[in-house]
Amino acid sequence: MKDISVIIPHHNSWQKLNELLNTIPLNDDIEVIVIDDNSEDQENKLSEFSTKYPNFIFKKNYSKNIGAGAARNVGLSYATGEWVIFADADDLFMENFYTSVKNKLNDPYDIIYFTPTSFIDGTDKISRRHIIYKELVSGYIFNPSKTTELNLRYNFHVPWSKMIKRNIIVENKLLFEEIMYSNDILFSAKIGYFANSINASEEIIYAVRESANSLTSTMDDKKFKIRFNAWIDLVNFLYKKLDNQEIKLLRISAIPQILQVYKNNLGIQSFSYIIRKSIKNKIPLVNPNQVIEKIGSLTNKVSKRK
Repeated sequence: MKDISVIIPHHNSWQKLNELLNTIPLNDDIEVIVIDDNSEDQENKLSEFSTKYPNFIFKKNYSKNIGAGAARNVGLSYATGEWVIFADADDLFMENFYTSVKNKLNDPYDIIYFTPTSFIDGTDKISRRHIIYKELVSGYIFNPSKTTELNLRYNFHVPWSKMIKRNIIVENKLLFEEIMYSNDILFSAKIGYFANSINASEEIIYAVRESANSLTSTMDDKKFKIRFNAWIDLVNFLYKKLDNQEIKLLRISAIPQILQVYKNNLGIQSFSYIIRKSIKNKIPLVNPNQVIEKIGSLTNKVSKRK
């Protein structure tokens, strides 16, 4: 059994995949599994990459579904490592990746979250793609509380920039949703739920590439509905598994979804869809605690001006 299985779903980004693979050291402790999701010229490219990287494992997404979720599930079926690390094919590992991970192989945790970074494709500029996840990690480290722990467990929606004990995935039969978008958010919440113990590190081992044509940067009504329904499934999972106090601390509301509609100019139909589905699933449109805090903050500002 290997120490680490690195699982990488891939689709039509061979050059970027090559860049990512070059950031993974050749080491007997690391098992690298690339799953190609029906790329163009698949046979020739897989043959080329298998020759160039003979120590890495290259597989096809043989399932009936397409998308990164289905490809990751194929990767999990081949993984043998004690720990699992996920990466997207267009991202990069940092130079200190292996050293940082190796130093934590014997840590008594089920998940270790790392601080990510991000960059804008084709430039040396830092993107904001990683900020929300960086804040979740720093909040847990520097302001430890039940709230920051819950936020790290259940709001760190992406699969990358964390080490996961494979046994919690296998024992709880966890798989990614096999949908095109937001296929990782329920999986990420489930591993957060089933993990007996978690930890976080300031070390940066992973860099996210922000591209103009990435799945996370483009949105239309169809994509939004898929993402929104995946979020509904996540909320229903939390409602089922967590107690009322934990739900209260997570401050769940439809506001972030409504803001996505506004940000992407999706129109009244998507807005109405949010309202109907939120009411049906007993999800508050606005979290009362957040409103009270916002009013309090505005009141304090007005008082100071006086």
